[in-house]
Amino acid sequence: MTDVRFFPLSAQGNQRTDLDDQVRKALEQMDNLESLVWTVSPILTSYSTERANEQRDKSLTPELVEVISTHPQLKSLEISGHSNRYYDPKLIGRSPNLEELRVMMPDPNLKDSLLGVLRDLSERSQGGLKSLGLICRVS
Repeated sequence: MTDVRFFPLSAQGNQRTDLDDQVRKALEQMDNLESLVWTVSPILTSYSTERANEQRDKSLTPELVEVISTHPQLKSLEISGHSNRYYDPKLIGRSPNLEELRVMMPDPNLKDSLLGVLRDLSERSQGGLKSLGLICRVS
């Protein structure tokens, strides 16, 4: 299991690119990864809540979601649902062995893609999810 709750979101430019590359490479090497929690929380000091949410969302890049979604042993995934401008939620539907999906605060982009993701997961030979959890601000 890998649990990412804090991420150095202040990294910028080459430092951020290098960090993202190292994290992507590390995830690619985790052949037996079965559970991943990626709900990064910024440390709230002088940030407004909106700014904090924007910073948290920037921790998931399209390249990371691509690696995560194709991980062969991944059975459980919990992620931030703020996908717009950061990642394509349809990638989650490619997860070959995903059984449990939890999404924290899904944005309209993820909500609009969710039925397609669930349909794609259901069409796999082993069937769909065993568990789906959504944490929403508004139902």
